[in-house]
Order: sequence, then structure tokens, then C-alpha cells
Amino acid sequence: MRARFRWTVLLLLAGMMGCAMPARPTAVALQPTPTAAPTPTPLPEVEATAPPSNVTLHIWLPPEFAPSSEGAGLVFAQRLAEFTARRPGVQVETRIKAVYGPGGILDTLKTAKAAAPLALPDLVLLPYGALEQATEEGLLHTFDGLTAVMDDPDWFELARQVSHVNASGMGIPFALDALALGYRPQAVDAPPATWDEALSAGQVIAFPAADPGGTFLLALYLSAQGTLPGGGGQGALDILPLTTALTLIAQGGQNQVFPVWLTQFETEEQAWAAYQEGQADMVAIRVSRLLPSPDVSPALLPASSGTSLAPGDGWAWALAAEDATRQHLAVELAEFLSASEFVSIWSRAAGYLPARPSALQSGWENHPEYAMLNRVIAASTLVSPTLTQTLGPLLQAALLDVLKEGVDPAIAAQEILDALNTP
Repeated sequence: MRARFRWTVLLLLAGMMGCAMPARPTAVALQPTPTAAPTPTPLPEVEATAPPSNVTLHIWLPPEFAPSSEGAGLVFAQRLAEFTARRPGVQVETRIKAVYGPGGILDTLKTAKAAAPLALPDLVLLPYGALEQATEEGLLHTFDGLTAVMDDPDWFELARQVSHVNASGMGIPFALDALALGYRPQAVDAPPATWDEALSAGQVIAFPAADPGGTFLLALYLSAQGTLPGGGGQGALDILPLTTALTLIAQGGQNQVFPVWLTQFETEEQAWAAYQEGQADMVAIRVSRLLPSPDVSPALLPASSGTSLAPGDGWAWALAAEDATRQHLAVELAEFLSASEFVSIWSRAAGYLPARPSALQSGWENHPEYAMLNRVIAASTLVSPTLTQTLGPLLQAALLDVLKEGVDPAIAAQEILDALNTP
């Protein structure tokens, strides 16, 4: 469904005269102690010429980021209204679209680029996989030379990774997400720090064993100090950490930490449902699913070789505007929407991780899991979806062979390498 939100002068006046920042929604667990609203970040100085008048910036957003009348959506809507209040003559119009599929953001960008350039949006909010795909298809413009915002030291390393495609600055980060361990505090005294501890405890850890992307096995591989192939999946994985990761799967299957019924789960939603139904007291899942829930706490995934390292992801503002004047206004808006004081408030309400350390500190420091969330972000690294499209089915097949069929981990690891090396 498409929805359009047009921020008119009446909305701006209403927002400025009587619309205070709402309390964070009850859907977000563990609310912070209320603090005074931070001073907004000044917009960049306008160039020598007067700002254009009667300009409407068009931004496309996935449904989960849509402006609305409550919660994180209201926080977002108020930020847009604040931008237009500071820029007389400039309005912002949002269109809500799915990222993928017919009529989605990527599909429509491609169609408009070829047939109707004037219908292109100015900004789009994309997950890294879509950012990478749109860049490779020539649908976006680089931010290089238009902004120095990524030179700011106030970014997590994962956010820096999310902002670049092939060394070009293609996005301004907005929100992050990461694979973590969720656990039920009433049933788990302390989350396991290592896989040896997890296997010894014998408590079930739910995860989607049949995930086509092989995300959980990839996390075990990275934690065992495995390195990734080059772009497109060309090259080999490291045999020793891959064997280590598959051996952990086999051992977990033997002592029921990873029971065979996990092989029925292809999606994170299925693993989460198993946790909620009490089939497991721990679950490997994205932080954005953990944060809104009151009966789960986040932790690092257990480490294999002294280091916990897991796949991460993020959402970034991408530039689609063709006109130079509109590009500069769109860049201003992207910078305004990625400013620390706004992202701090919005991320708490939305349940995503902020891209800036200062935003985590100012908005989350009263959260009981603040220190842990900081560690989770630091332990996350971006894995290109282009790479996982190649590796994912191989990792999935190997994990299922070991957990369901009892295949020797060393043999399963070698089969992955043979498949990667086969022309």
C-alpha cells in the first residue's frame, strides 16, 4: 500500500504551536529516565544565493520507517516538520514503499530512471543490500564532494561500512542492526560468554537452522576468526575456522543445545516464536527484535576464539536527485535526519541501534543494557548481501547436513570449499 504524507504550512504551525515531543511508546521495553530535549543541530549555512522557494523534496521510505501520529513515526514526522520550518519555501513529501518486489523502491527507481527522471525521489532510505544493488545498477549518486559528514569521528565502524559501496560514499547512516543473543533473565543466570560455556550449560539456543542465508553459521565462522572471500563470493573460506564452526553445530546437536527441530526453521520469526512459546530460553536474533520485548535481554553471541564477531546491517539515506540544487537540499535533509540528538530519540522509540556513539550515550545511557548494546555494535561487521547470496545456500546445506544427517564437520566444510572453487 502506498501512503503519502504532505507536510503543509498548517501542519508546521500546529507542530510548532502545540506539539511537544511525545513520550516514548510503551512497545519499547525498559524506558529511559526522561531528559530535557537536546538543542537541535544548526543547519549548514546557505550559500551566497537565496534558498530556492516552493521546492518539495520527495523521500521514499520503507513501511517500518513511515511518519505517523504516534511512537517513532511521530518523532520522525516532527523532525521533518522542523526541517521545513527552518527552510521557508521548502516542503517534504514522503512516499511509503516496500524496498523489494514489483512497485517497490528499487523497482520504481529503475523504471523512473529510464522513462521518467522527473519522477525520481530526492532521498531514499535503504538497507545496505539494496544500497549496494542500486549503486551497481547506476540508480544513485555519490555523496562524495557534497558533504563531509562521514569525516565526523562520531560514527560506529559498522555505520562507516554501511555508508560505502566499493569505496564510494553512497549513504549517510541512519540506523543499525546486529545479530545478538537474546536470553530470558528468569531462566538464564548469566548468558554464556563462550561456546564451551553454552555447550556445558545445555540450554537450548533457538535460531533458524534452515536460513537460506546461513547467517548463524556465518557468525560462528567469523567468531572463529574466519575471513571472507572477495566480492561475489569468489575465493575460498578458511577451512579451519569453518570446520570449527560446523563442529560446534555437531556438538550442540549432540547435547540438545541445538535440537534437530531447529532444522524446520527458515526464518528469524520462527525462531522468535519458539522462544516466546518457551521452547528455548535463548535465541540468536537481530537486536531490533529484542529491544521492544520486555521478557528478553540482549548479549553478545558466545565467542569461539576469544572474540565475538557477528554479522551486522544498517539503513542509510541514499541520494537519487538528478538536479544539482535539489541534491544540495537533499544532502542537508539527510544530514539533519542523521544528527545525533534526533537519532538518539528516534532509535529508542523505534527499537533500532543508532549509528553514532554519541546518540547511544545520550539516549540510552539510562538503559540497563546500554553497555551491552555498545559491545554488540562494536562486535558487528557488515557482510555484503551479494556475498551471502553465493555463500548462504552452501552454509545452509552444510549446517543441515551436520545437524540433521550427522555428516562429519570436516567433510561438510570441505564440500563448501569444493563448491566455491568449482567454476
